[in-house]
Amino acid sequence: MASAIREGLICAECHAEFNTVAVLLSHYQSTHSQEETNSIRGLIDKAKLRLVNKQEEVTRGTPKYYDIYEDVPVGRTRSHYEFFKRTRSYQVERLSSEASKLLIRLHKIGGFDKEENKRRTFEQNTVQWMEEKHVSRCPDCAESFNLLLRKHHCRLCGSILCENCSMFINSDLAASLTDQIGKHESLPTEYRLRTCRYCYNLVKLKGSSTDANPPISQHYEKLKQLMLHCETQNAEYSRMVTSVGLGDNLYSSEQVSTLRNALIKQTEKVDALSKRIMVLGMEADETVSDSESKLRSRLRIGTINWIRGFLSGIQALPEKDKSQDSVGDGWTPSIDTDPIINDSDDDVIGIQIGRMKKWIAEARKANRSDEVEMLEANLEELLRYKSGK
Repeated sequence: MASAIREGLICAECHAEFNTVAVLLSHYQSTHSQEETNSIRGLIDKAKLRLVNKQEEVTRGTPKYYDIYEDVPVGRTRSHYEFFKRTRSYQVERLSSEASKLLIRLHKIGGFDKEENKRRTFEQNTVQWMEEKHVSRCPDCAESFNLLLRKHHCRLCGSILCENCSMFINSDLAASLTDQIGKHESLPTEYRLRTCRYCYNLVKLKGSSTDANPPISQHYEKLKQLMLHCETQNAEYSRMVTSVGLGDNLYSSEQVSTLRNALIKQTEKVDALSKRIMVLGMEADETVSDSESKLRSRLRIGTINWIRGFLSGIQALPEKDKSQDSVGDGWTPSIDTDPIINDSDDDVIGIQIGRMKKWIAEARKANRSDEVEMLEANLEELLRYKSGK
């Protein structure tokens, strides 16, 4: 039997009946207010628990991503440098050997200057030609051969190619490529040797590898030679300063001053040449690698340091009075006041040798053994210098 329907002021929690609203409200606040708070807290706790569980499920299903800036431990590594070096060495040796063979064939074929029909036979005997029946298309452009597109043979490897893919080596190029093997007596100006693109590029690469150094290397060689010349001249200048300072009268003060000025000009050339190396190729907007740029900068810094050290090592000009001082106890060699007719090195050395012999005779007459020994040593040095030129 269904329960009876109740009407009136009934408590929602305990279903008690009340006569007035004030009594019902007082009953609810005094009896059921704490239970309602607990129930609300329970609902909030349940909601939080559900959110936490859901977040854990999402976290477990999401993969972990590493930050690119995070230090990830490096695993096992292996160097392939030795393998690369072996592979590269093998490739370089193979190409170099093949290019050398092609250059030898080019030298042999280029040295045959007979009639055209005999030349063709000689070329076929030198290099085995591929049979034409085995090739229907050009290996380079894949065009089919026909009456208009004929078959031709490379004179260096014997492969078949078409007219459009043929490369030609003229007399000048053949002579420059085979100079390292031997020079031909004469090659006709109309000489043209048909080759394939592969052989042409390979022999040109081989020939260019034996050419002169690049411009930066050439300038660097000039710079080293100029520095060596400066150091040699500085040693000569030091000997002249010492000689004038001791009163030997072998060199005049003007000669010493001239050589000193020449040394300073040589250092200016060294500085200008190092600046030239620094900007070499930049006028033509050529790209310079970072390593080459660093090399040029270090070369420039090294040159500046060398110039500073070189200039600081040049001795000062001696005082003119010292060249007039006497040697020993009052003995002084006679000074020849005859002017020098020619400024060439041979004339200057010859006059100095003549003066030296005259002074040796005067020193022996004056019984100056120490001065004789010193003058003979200087004479020997002048004679050695003249014979070495």
